[in-house]
Amino acid sequence: MPSVEYNGVRQWFEWSAEMPKATAVESGEVVLALRWSVEKEWVEVDRVELALEELENYRFRTKAGTHHLPPVITRFPSTSYHPPSFSNASDTHFIRTSIVTTRPRPLRTHHFDPFLEISHRLQLVIHFSASASQTEPLRLEFPIIITDYPIADDSSPATVNENAAVVIASVGGDEAVIMDLDLPEYTPRYEQVIEHTSTS
Repeated sequence: MPSVEYNGVRQWFEWSAEMPKATAVESGEVVLALRWSVEKEWVEVDRVELALEELENYRFRTKAGTHHLPPVITRFPSTSYHPPSFSNASDTHFIRTSIVTTRPRPLRTHHFDPFLEISHRLQLVIHFSASASQTEPLRLEFPIIITDYPIADDSSPATVNENAAVVIASVGGDEAVIMDLDLPEYTPRYEQVIEHTSTS
């Protein structure tokens, strides 16, 4: 799965996060690899929270143009990660959050049409220990594509119709559309078609 890396610095705190560009609902979780470097005399990381958010963007067209309504944001339960006390700047921390599919309002996969777009993002909140001066938590947001695995057929990956010689592949994922172009099994060359019509 392709991944993308984000990094940044805020005063005494430097961070780097690597995460997948997309993940499937069937995997059950999203995993993010996080590294940080901090001046421990100033502050220490207390805990890290990771949550998945779903954004519904509705739009409609009028004569005046395309209008967008404010997005409807659904935030799913966050998970907390407490770093071990013996960690150092070279450690990679794997932070996970589950993909909710059993609630009355389960997570939906990525969707795009002219009227509705469903997208997702991860919200990462890094809390610092209270021993230092009152430090605001660092809030970061990363886009991610939530999809599903293609639907698999038990008999074969493709179904062949013998009459029309059309191959219909089983599809899933991002709602692909099956198109039957009704093409012949063999298309003769143009020269052969011309010769055949001139002789008959």
